[in-house]
Amino acid sequence: RPEVRFRIVGEGRLGAALRRQAEDLGIAHAVSFDGVRHDIPAVLAETHVFVLSSLWEGLPVTAVEAMAAARPVVLTDVGGCRDLVTPGVEGWLAPPGNVAALATALLEALDDPERQRMFGRRGREKVRRAFGLEQYVRGHEQLYVSLVAARGRPGVAYLHQ
Repeated sequence: RPEVRFRIVGEGRLGAALRRQAEDLGIAHAVSFDGVRHDIPAVLAETHVFVLSSLWEGLPVTAVEAMAAARPVVLTDVGGCRDLVTPGVEGWLAPPGNVAALATALLEALDDPERQRMFGRRGREKVRRAFGLEQYVRGHEQLYVSLVAARGRPGVAYLHQ
């Protein structure tokens, strides 16, 4: 896929090794190492498919941001990633450490622009439902109710209305 360009955003201890690997594979011309970026919406606007190849994760905020930007995601099946993506609905999941499966999922994503758009829309909607302002307020409301109830104080039922 000579037309594909990869963008690695962020910094980490593997940066130098990844640069060497890109050189060794003869693809350094197709990989940009952007380092830390503070304009993530602009980066995502230029992205066709978001990939996160973690071996472990909590809830990956970067994947949530990509989904909120209606970008299809290819994630490894670890931690909170499996809660974000139903394979074949909002994106693709690959087993952690399975490079061939990750590459296959990425190629599937790249080969089907209509599926990219559909998964992007579905992902954005899922993120809105799970992490939108209404959900945020409801979560805080539930927290306050539980804190007051734990102290044995009545009179908070009005919060549920």
